[in-house]
Amino acid sequence: MNRIYKTITFTTAVILLVTACQASPTVPTAVLIQGNDISASTPTIVLPEPTITFPPTELPATITPSITTTAFPSITPLPTATETGTPTPIGFHASDTPEPPTPVIIPTTEVPDLAEGATDDWGSETRCSLISKIPENWVILKPKTQLKASWTLMNTGIKTWQSQNMLVTYLDGARLSKTENISLVRDVRVRQTISPALIIVSPKLPGHYRSVWGIRLTSGRVFCTFTIKIIVQ
Repeated sequence: MNRIYKTITFTTAVILLVTACQASPTVPTAVLIQGNDISASTPTIVLPEPTITFPPTELPATITPSITTTAFPSITPLPTATETGTPTPIGFHASDTPEPPTPVIIPTTEVPDLAEGATDDWGSETRCSLISKIPENWVILKPKTQLKASWTLMNTGIKTWQSQNMLVTYLDGARLSKTENISLVRDVRVRQTISPALIIVSPKLPGHYRSVWGIRLTSGRVFCTFTIKIIVQ
């Protein structure tokens, strides 16, 4: 009898459970069967919390930007400022080569050097050309030094130099010789040379000295000039 009762009771419970599931979408009622007692309740069904797993996020690799550097141009330093001297006047150009000291002329009346050689134009019958001379220009001498001076002159005119019609004579500048006139020892034909000479004595004072000589005709005209230039130290 008990077995039949239990069977009927179990069957009834199953039917009620199936009917409840089809009639309402509510949470099914749990049935607890203990012995001959059937108690029905509506327990709260706790569903497990779903575990959400996110795939690991792969960060992109660190990108090092490529930086192109441009070198600054080399800067040339400015020259160091230096103290300047007295400004050069406008229009004045200093010479790299120092000029010789101002010549000391005796007598004091100074005139420009005449051209050495012919003083007449090319149409003159009497002309000359200076070939050489002793001493050379600006030779250095000690004070009160005695020296022989001479010039080699060529007749470049078209007429013979007549010795009786002309003299070698002092013209200007320092009087370096007691002699002021020298006679030609012979006639000088065209293209021939002659070498008049005299003795000079250097002054006792240091300085530059210039003495101008020439050939003078008896008429008074000078047609040939030459010089003596010395330095006394």
